[in-house]
Amino acid sequence: MNEKWMEEIVTYAPQDLLAMREYLQQVTGMRATELGIVGDAAHAASGGYHMGINDLARVYGSDFRKSDGRREYSVRQQRDYAGRSNAASALDVGYWSGLRSFSVALVDACRRGDPSTRAVREVIYSPDGSAVRHYDAIGEQTGTSDTSHRYHTHISFWRDTEGTTDRLDFLSLMSELIEGRETSPATSTMLGEHMALMRTEGDPNVFLTNGIIAVAVSEADFADLQYLGNEGTLSLAAGGLRVIGDSRRALIGRIVGPVPTGWESQAYMPPMPTATTVNVELTAEVISAISAAAAAAVGTTFSDLTEKVDEIDAAISDITTALKNSAAAAYDAF
Repeated sequence: MNEKWMEEIVTYAPQDLLAMREYLQQVTGMRATELGIVGDAAHAASGGYHMGINDLARVYGSDFRKSDGRREYSVRQQRDYAGRSNAASALDVGYWSGLRSFSVALVDACRRGDPSTRAVREVIYSPDGSAVRHYDAIGEQTGTSDTSHRYHTHISFWRDTEGTTDRLDFLSLMSELIEGRETSPATSTMLGEHMALMRTEGDPNVFLTNGIIAVAVSEADFADLQYLGNEGTLSLAAGGLRVIGDSRRALIGRIVGPVPTGWESQAYMPPMPTATTVNVELTAEVISAISAAAAAAVGTTFSDLTEKVDEIDAAISDITTALKNSAAAAYDAF
């Protein structure tokens, strides 16, 4: 395993694991180098989920067989073999003050069958900084459990979950375990950075995340959500409606009134027709983001607009014109 071999590694970090790393950097202050995804030559030599298929094949051959005749463990199970690609499928979480409590809570969620852990194959961790424990979703426990795991936690994901909502659910679970809330701060940050006022067919809207959802502002705590593109999906579940897209997940708010026909039976929908709407009671976080966007565009806050009804009635023409102009500019710039 020489330097030239390292230069030829083709394993890459998939977008969903990069989103997890970005989130952990934001909430823990760790550097990217403390949150490992793609393995090095040593990882390839020992096998495992940090390596993609081509790099494993260079060590074990095209059938991934070890000297004992068994497949290398990260492609041994059907879910991993069927989902094989050159993507890494593991995340090492380095040490920070909350590592122990996070790791224990994560394993507890796995053991009790929390649906947000469906993507998890194994967790190697230390509950106390001394003993090293190995949780395996199938009880096999064939990964490497050396003492380095006293200071970092290794999480392997089933290879067939790359790019699926199962990993987005896991990102939401991470946020809940670390911060006690479902909505990922990484998502909120991205919404704030990319939010712009725009105008779609007739009503001023707030544009959220890369062409996926438009929120038509109506009353103080309500909004209509319109599906605009095919890059994301909508999710109906206990707790409300979520936006999923660009490896991110955000809780928008509680659904108010009837659910549109065809939405009731599916937890995760395929792309909905343009202008499909549902009334939603917004979270405080989303209202705050809308307020900031409105203030930047028309010089007033969302709450001011909703509280000063008489002034709004008197100035509606000017506000609409301002929204149109700023929306056109924001849309062109986006």
